[in-house]
Amino acid sequence: MGEKFYYSSSNLATIIQNVALTLLIIALIASVIIGTDNILNGIIIGVCSVIFCLLLYSLGEIIKLLHDIRENTEHLRDKIEEK
Repeated sequence: MGEKFYYSSSNLATIIQNVALTLLIIALIASVIIGTDNILNGIIIGVCSVIFCLLLYSLGEIIKLLHDIRENTEHLRDKIEEK
């Protein structure tokens, strides 16, 4: 009962989420620069980049949740096998 389980995190999910945030910052800066010439192009690029980065970030979150589910089922299986 006093045992503690140590959970690992998914490196792939963390990398994908960091890439999404970095890409969002770069894309928003680019949309502001492009928006100085043509405001409509800047808005379109900004909205598209936010949507794409949001989807990419959510992919990383899904991978992280699936990793947590796998770890929890492994710990549960180990407890069941002990009995």
